[in-house]
Amino acid sequence: MLEKGVISVKQFEKLVFIFTVGSSVLYIPSVLAAKAKQDRKRLRNLLPSLNGDPLVGKER
Repeated sequence: MLEKGVISVKQFEKLVFIFTVGSSVLYIPSVLAAKAKQDRKRLRNLLPSLNGDPLVGKER
């Protein structure tokens, strides 16, 4: 319990763990989504037929 505004080492460890996991849950999906979007653009340029475009190298 808190006494005079001091927390125990165990409480601090839990706080750091929860902060780290929470930050990861928010940060990692956005990084992965950005990476996937970049990969999709690169793949679209390499294989334009995936978009139904028979012309190779046509930019949109």
